[in-house]
Amino acid sequence: MEKFLLEEIERYRRLSSYNPKLTLTENVEISEAGFSPSATARELESAIGKDVQTIIRDYKIAGMSVADVTRLLEKDARAFEKDLVKAFEKDLAAGYPKGTLGPAGKNMSKVDALRRMSSDAKSAGRPLTPAEMEAVIKDVASENKLKAATHEGKGGGGNKPKKEEQDAWDREPDPTKKKWNWKKMLKWGAAAGVSATALYWIYTKTHGTPPPVPVPPPVPVPPVPVPPRPSQYRTCPDT
Repeated sequence: MEKFLLEEIERYRRLSSYNPKLTLTENVEISEAGFSPSATARELESAIGKDVQTIIRDYKIAGMSVADVTRLLEKDARAFEKDLVKAFEKDLAAGYPKGTLGPAGKNMSKVDALRRMSSDAKSAGRPLTPAEMEAVIKDVASENKLKAATHEGKGGGGNKPKKEEQDAWDREPDPTKKKWNWKKMLKWGAAAGVSATALYWIYTKTHGTPPPVPVPPPVPVPPVPVPPRPSQYRTCPDT
């Protein structure tokens, strides 16, 4: 019942700010910017039950200070989204494949999850449970991976093959090279001196999908030790 009332209040707040002179998309964008999940450090600490310094350590947000995280928490949705895009660009330029979250993207995704936790706790009027926090982390990570996959970056310098790597691929005489599996392409790349990142890009472009994720081999189960059999002979105390 409480959740239903909160949804109705939010709906009323959005409708009350609706501008009939603008399109629906423009109204939604303005509404999202006005009711963004921005937060303060104190609100975050109340939502999670830990101070910001401990949160940074526990969530392994590398290279960010309390001041950095606090600044990102307080940004509105549009400003934070711009910083998120910059993180995608930074990872692309560093050579991380498109559609994955590199170090910069992971850091921003974690802060994004903290913003969402703070907003959810504020709506619920109580701190979040560990299960609720874990669900928020997974949801935000999935959303940001999708954003990274659909992001048309300006960088991508490390994501695309260099000219000599692309030329080596173009000179490959095998007419069925566009149907090569990932294992064969890696073997050819090692011989031709083409980086794995460039191979990832070439495979995705030629096959239309990213290369398959390798499945780790099963962990061998150690044999159960057989207890030693007791000796059938008895010792003589007089010997």
